Amino acid sequence: MDIVGGQHLRQMWDDLAGIYEDKTALIFESCAGEVQHFSYASLNREINRTANLFLFLRHT
Repeated sequence: MDIVGGQHLRQMWDDLAGIYEDKTALIFESCAGEVQHFSYASLNREINRTANLFLFLRHT
């Protein structure tokens, strides 16, 4: 996926995680009303874990 400026989405997230590390990127509220806050750094880690899982599953 090519993004404006020639960056790919992965690079954009890595850059954002480096710049905004502990700032809130996402607030999730479950149906039960439980609220979770994800920082840019923690969300980036989860994105990378998920992407690596997909790559692993693709090659099995």
